[in-house]
Amino acid sequence: MLTGIIAISLGTILQALTYCLVKESGRSGQMSTLRILMCAHLIMGLTCSIPFIYFKVWNLLTVEVVLYAAAVNITYLLAQFFMFSAITRSDPSISSPYLILKLPLVALLSIIIFGEHLTLIQAFALFGIVILSLIYSKAVKINFGVLLLVLSSALCFALCDVFVMYTARALDVTSAVWRSVFTVVSCDVQYLLFAPVLMFMRDRPRLKQFASVLPLSISWQSGVTFTIIGFNIAGVISSNIVLSMRALVAVALTAMFFRWQLSGEGRFKTKSAAALGMCACVAFYYNFA
Repeated sequence: MLTGIIAISLGTILQALTYCLVKESGRSGQMSTLRILMCAHLIMGLTCSIPFIYFKVWNLLTVEVVLYAAAVNITYLLAQFFMFSAITRSDPSISSPYLILKLPLVALLSIIIFGEHLTLIQAFALFGIVILSLIYSKAVKINFGVLLLVLSSALCFALCDVFVMYTARALDVTSAVWRSVFTVVSCDVQYLLFAPVLMFMRDRPRLKQFASVLPLSISWQSGVTFTIIGFNIAGVISSNIVLSMRALVAVALTAMFFRWQLSGEGRFKTKSAAALGMCACVAFYYNFA
């Protein structure tokens, strides 16, 4: 359990750092959101091709695994596109805390798709998350377009989480750690499909642009790997309690290391308090699951 909590904590920090690096990558490489997304994930695909070949991961691939991995990538890339677009239009301390709304969306999907039920206490916790997000939006005065982008991202991430667990369960691997690693490899190696698209673009990315997204790629891929390890060892419930702190971590990292990105610095305390309150509601929700 402790190993899983440590893994998900590292994943939380690295994923929060990724959102801080998005705007920096776009600024230094002078790249659009779509180009950042494609270049970063091509690097991830190239990185995963090494363990894919070395461990002969193709022997684990079934039609079921490939289809689930494709579903992971489609929902994940849509989520990232929406989130990166929101960040480039605002800043990480404004946009990223809204990803906590993924959890009420997961609950809603569970009710609709799996026929699950919520206790009264869980419903109050979810209501608290929504109320605190409204307080947060008032504090940061978030643009409606940005809010719509983040909500779209949260919905896609919720769907992605479902497909990630289906992919992991479809792999015939006993070890939780290796199953997590091979889940990432099975999904990310598909990003090599971006190579011909980038090759035939009229304005092909330059080496400098690939270099500008390299820190982002490393941070996000490492964060996802640690997150899935946490899911498989500590369980989805315990992991999500820790992962919900990603919002607060993103606010803190932006304030400490990317202060130039901040908009509305004077409202930093309100941002932090609302983000922390949303995290507390998530913990409250899962304690009564």
